[in-house]
Amino acid sequence: MQAVLREFVEGTLPDDPTFDSNLHEEQIETGREILEFLSYSGDSTTTIDFLSNPLFQLGGDSSEIVVPFPEVLLTTAQYRIGEYVSRFESVQAVENHRKGDVVEELAQNLLTQVPNRNFVKEFEFIHNPNPGEADRILFFDSSYWVIEIKSHPIFRKIPNQIELVKNRFTDKVVQAIEQIDTAQDYLESLDDEFGLMYNLTGNKNWPSLEVGGIIVLDGFIPHCFLETSGWTRS
Repeated sequence: MQAVLREFVEGTLPDDPTFDSNLHEEQIETGREILEFLSYSGDSTTTIDFLSNPLFQLGGDSSEIVVPFPEVLLTTAQYRIGEYVSRFESVQAVENHRKGDVVEELAQNLLTQVPNRNFVKEFEFIHNPNPGEADRILFFDSSYWVIEIKSHPIFRKIPNQIELVKNRFTDKVVQAIEQIDTAQDYLESLDDEFGLMYNLTGNKNWPSLEVGGIIVLDGFIPHCFLETSGWTRS
């Protein structure tokens, strides 16, 4: 394994004589730690959980690693590596302050590529009589879609407990649905005395528009459970 890591690192780092050679060893060591973090050691006192440890060390020897279920590795490795990296305080600080903004920016860049009539960001309103906000709203000729973006790092406090992760995932989806419903109720309740819906939709017959919701999720859960449960994702 060490030889494979060394070959990979040397093939990806800059071919520059001024480049600090110590960084090669640091990268190799980090790669070794990540592989061990992803691996089940074969310890008979622990339960095998290939969702959390998709690699298997033969006889506890880290020089030989087996991938029993490649599909599981592809769906869980991103989450597990993220969990490993998030242990570092400097990474946590950046994630806590910037992760949501980054995910919303990525989602917006993707959504704006869809041909539309209007695209509204951070739509704030007061409804019965509570304040509310829709992250984004996409307007088309015959419909409009309220969008909620969820990017909370939901795994940091409950690693290796898949059932708890499922519950947290469900809570986030339910919360997003409630926010979408509230925004839709507000928009449908308008008598449009001030022309808000006409200005948003560009359509005098806006009450006849179809209404929908979109939930944008990032991280491990959408990749794992949406694929294995028969849901559709794009």
